[in-house]
Amino acid sequence: MPELIFFRRSEELMRVALDGRRLTVGRAAANDILVPDPSVSRQQFALELEGAAWRLRDLSGRGTEVAGNLAQERSLDDGIDIGLGQWRAIFSLSSAGFTDEATRGASGRDTVVQTTAASETRAVPVRLIVRAGGEERTLPLGRQATIGSAQSCEVRIEDPFVSAMHARIERRDHGLAIVDLQSRNGTFVGSARIFEAEVPIGSTLRVGEAEVVLARADRDQPLSSFEGMVGSTAAMRKVFDTIERVADSNAAVSIFGESGTGKELVARAVHARSSRASKPFVPVNCGALSKELVESELFGHEKGAFTGAERLRRGAFEEADTGTLFLDEIGELPLGLQAKLLRALELGEIKRVGATRPINTDVRVVAATNRDLRAEVKRGAFREDLYWRLCVVPLQLPPLRARRGDVRSLLQHFLKLYSPQGAAVTLAADAERKLLDYDWPGNVRELKNTVHRSLLLRRGEAIEAADLLFDRDLHLGGDRASESDTAYDPFSDDTSCVYIVGKPLERIEDEVFVKTCRRLGTRASIVARALGQSRGAAYRRMEKLGITPGGEPPEGSARRAAPGSESEPEEQ
Repeated sequence: MPELIFFRRSEELMRVALDGRRLTVGRAAANDILVPDPSVSRQQFALELEGAAWRLRDLSGRGTEVAGNLAQERSLDDGIDIGLGQWRAIFSLSSAGFTDEATRGASGRDTVVQTTAASETRAVPVRLIVRAGGEERTLPLGRQATIGSAQSCEVRIEDPFVSAMHARIERRDHGLAIVDLQSRNGTFVGSARIFEAEVPIGSTLRVGEAEVVLARADRDQPLSSFEGMVGSTAAMRKVFDTIERVADSNAAVSIFGESGTGKELVARAVHARSSRASKPFVPVNCGALSKELVESELFGHEKGAFTGAERLRRGAFEEADTGTLFLDEIGELPLGLQAKLLRALELGEIKRVGATRPINTDVRVVAATNRDLRAEVKRGAFREDLYWRLCVVPLQLPPLRARRGDVRSLLQHFLKLYSPQGAAVTLAADAERKLLDYDWPGNVRELKNTVHRSLLLRRGEAIEAADLLFDRDLHLGGDRASESDTAYDPFSDDTSCVYIVGKPLERIEDEVFVKTCRRLGTRASIVARALGQSRGAAYRRMEKLGITPGGEPPEGSARRAAPGSESEPEEQ
């Protein structure tokens, strides 16, 4: 059977069988094959069978690149190449390895995805690598896992484009299957929207703006990557080993470490490696809760328990029942509430605010703090009995300055994570040397922010030393500020970076906006997404700077607003 083989940056993503019916390809979700590339039209082309030959008909009105030339209509020969921006498709007359069965969705369309041998899929353990919101976590796959935004989902993704019950991954006798649960925005494998399909290990599932990778799971996976954490130094190997040893128990774990060392990642790793992995993981930041509402947040309340309690509310303990409750910044918990938390941990029961009867819960508690709890106990700010109840397994995370051997691996990890799609950004030798010599007082969080910032402010394809701005540089004042202002002008053509110190914020925003337009083009939606702005804010900024949406990227320096003019406030 003929097929289309889709590639992105030389990586094969999927194969689509051509069974004789008309097939449309484009950027809109209504197409049979969706190609998410801004240079592809909403409807790019259609493939039709005429007699014994397949023909391509352009639907964009500007031609489709076939064998290196733009064509409005053309017959397809075996092996011919079709260009689709960063993507390309190769037409093949003979299928290589497709199963004969196709899965039919509710729309009546068939979705065919190439599968590996069933025996191979059944024989190996599978992990789900979930990438959402700039973070990555790993979960084991049992017989099945439901993906969605609801608390009850095994793979919970907080994304406005993900339905409460979005999709389900199943193990079947003949392999792995993806089933869309009538989601609002669709479930995609590669660029194909699927309703029910068999997929091979290694496939990437896209729901909303998140990705779920079906990966092999080996308990002896390289220690340089462990449940979303990157590290191979002795200090991190000790942390990983401790997690492996204690994960399957129900013992309380306390994680200590400086801010930015990855305490929540460790808590999620403890949960992911435990027998509770398919159950809820509920994080609570004790430091962010008001003293008046912290008890209700943890234990819930009855309707009418206090002013504003218009309905019954389940607390974090009930939400995490049979799963894991992560109490971040436990040292911030008010002293009066610590006794109630101790009772919940010792007896396994809680009482909602305003309730007369307790409720039994089965919760594994993992706590974290950047405070010295023993010092807090000595000065009377933390209960000693609660300290011993929480610290069954204490886990101390090393600061980044104590694991310098991991800095290079972390740099490469964040470069890959935050680089623009289709761009292979590298570190210049002087930039890498500067990053390796820095002491990182903000730990991994500061390193992540520095890499992300440098990717936005860089002038060329590589990050140079002059493009780097550390957090401490952003708060320097006095003589250093005036020197920077004199030596560097972000609007001069020969400057290699933007120096924030001593510059008006509006000028810095304009320069970063223009640099982004040069790199990604002048489509407002793409620029807005890259900068974390609304599309309306991007349109207003383009109008102020004299940039035509959809036109040629700006050359030279950013234009400033007219003297005395005030820019409109940005939408957040």
